[in-house]
Amino acid sequence: MTTTKVKNEDCCISVGSPEEGLVCGSEEGVLPGEGGIDERVKSRSRLCSPFSSILSTTSLMWMLLIFTSCCIILMSSSSLSSLAPAVRTTRSPQQQTHHPSQSPPAFSSSATSPPLRSANLNDQNEINNETEDPGPVPVKVEKPANNTPVILSIGQEIVARENDSVSFPCEVKDLGEFVVLWRKEMSRILYAGTLQVWKDARIRLSNNNANGNFNLHLNGVKEDDAGEYVCMISYPGTTPVLVTHHLRVLVPPTIDQTPKHPRLAVRKGEEVVLGCKAKGIPPPSVRWRKNRIEYGRDSWSDAGEGTNLTIWNVTRKDTGSYVCTATNEVGESTVTFKVDVLYPPEVEVDNRIIHTGVGIDETLTCRVYAEPPADVIWTRERDSKQIPNSTDKFITHRDSQGEATLKILNVNQEDFDNYTCLASNTYGVQSERIELVAFPSTARIKSRDNLWLHSDHAYYDLSWEVASYTAVTKYQVRYRRVQMNETEEEIHWNTIGPIDIERSRQVTFDRQDRNFVYQGEARIHPIDWETVYEVQVEVENAFGWSRPNEAFHFTVFSAPPGYSGSSSSLSSPVNGILAFLTSLLILIHSSFSR
Repeated sequence: MTTTKVKNEDCCISVGSPEEGLVCGSEEGVLPGEGGIDERVKSRSRLCSPFSSILSTTSLMWMLLIFTSCCIILMSSSSLSSLAPAVRTTRSPQQQTHHPSQSPPAFSSSATSPPLRSANLNDQNEINNETEDPGPVPVKVEKPANNTPVILSIGQEIVARENDSVSFPCEVKDLGEFVVLWRKEMSRILYAGTLQVWKDARIRLSNNNANGNFNLHLNGVKEDDAGEYVCMISYPGTTPVLVTHHLRVLVPPTIDQTPKHPRLAVRKGEEVVLGCKAKGIPPPSVRWRKNRIEYGRDSWSDAGEGTNLTIWNVTRKDTGSYVCTATNEVGESTVTFKVDVLYPPEVEVDNRIIHTGVGIDETLTCRVYAEPPADVIWTRERDSKQIPNSTDKFITHRDSQGEATLKILNVNQEDFDNYTCLASNTYGVQSERIELVAFPSTARIKSRDNLWLHSDHAYYDLSWEVASYTAVTKYQVRYRRVQMNETEEEIHWNTIGPIDIERSRQVTFDRQDRNFVYQGEARIHPIDWETVYEVQVEVENAFGWSRPNEAFHFTVFSAPPGYSGSSSSLSSPVNGILAFLTSLLILIHSSFSR
């Protein structure tokens, strides 16, 4: 056995017979022959068992790498053997044609592919036995253009108003000999290359082959220009390359009104329908108003693309201007209807009784509503004759607002009478009566309706006031307990007076009514506690008694111990509850009486 130099770092190396074992070391040593082991090696080595060598990490890694390489070689050999016949098969020209949507194939300098070498010689021999290689097969390949045209622009949603100008971008890369087409809705060709197919002076093409700019421009946009605009490049037998732009045209509102005539006349009690059909892009909202007062949404109804305002059972108060307004984000449009309601006169008066005195000028007033305008006359009950328009006694007047007046100069006793305001037109006649009197006005009660007393006996202090041009001289008070049910016997009135008024107190002079205002007082007793009473007051002057007032109700309560409020106070919660119950009893009684 010859001596050999080795460099051994981690493994054990056989140096002789099995009996001599294994020598391990990390430095370069001399392996001895049969004569023995070199002392230098022995001094720098260690004895290892065969089992420890097998478990060495480096040995295991090398073994795994060798095994994996063998597996890969065997698998490759099997795959190449199965593919060999197909590789030798000649493809048809259609199969060799490259689709534009696919990546261009890599072409070699030879028309045929280089032969594939099998890792297994036996497999290769079997292939050669099945198909003999006839040599290179000439194949005609149509080599496509180096670059496929691409449209770089992205489809846009373009919003424009009428008469605006818009542009549709179309930037093309690597156009080559292909042609760019512009279409509208895929049905109308606008441009083929630089040739304008659809003749429209508003359309033009900005063509710059240097930078691939094929932008389309549209001036004076109209509503029917809305739609899709397509820039495209076609390949025979392939899907076109294209970009699509969407144009949305905003249109201000327009209104189709019905009836067409803006002014219409209807009879009282009829039905009116005003139509307001609004169009626009986006669809407009509609609102109605009359004489600057807006109608609520529940006052009109939708009717197709517009709205109808319907007025049922029209009255004179429905006369006026009705405005329909349509609004969207572009603009606003309005139409106005003028409605005239034809109706017979309607006469109103503020005061049916006028209290006056001798020697003053008095004016009677009535308001007349009518369409067409009514004729107005004044008559008096005494002779039922029409009062002349202007005399030294009477003056009549009529203004544009429908107010009619009769002025009586220097009133005397013969002028105290009933006067009638009579209005007429082609649709009817109506009148109202005004009474001119000199007796006092109806008394107005000023006392509280509930009273609390610290007393052993119930009583009620009544106060009132009246208006009279002539001094009042007497008063009379009537009172009785309120009848609570119909089965109860009728309750008679108790009367205080007539009582002469020796010292009447003049409170003030009412310039509007031109009358003096007088006050009066009276104490009512005996009465029962917590009982509802009604009272009436009449006052007399030189021309007669006033008419009785509507029944006034009151109740007297006994103040509880410790009650510190005034005799007319209702501050405590208990007082309020009692007052509410009293009022409720009065209401129930009034309902049964009616």
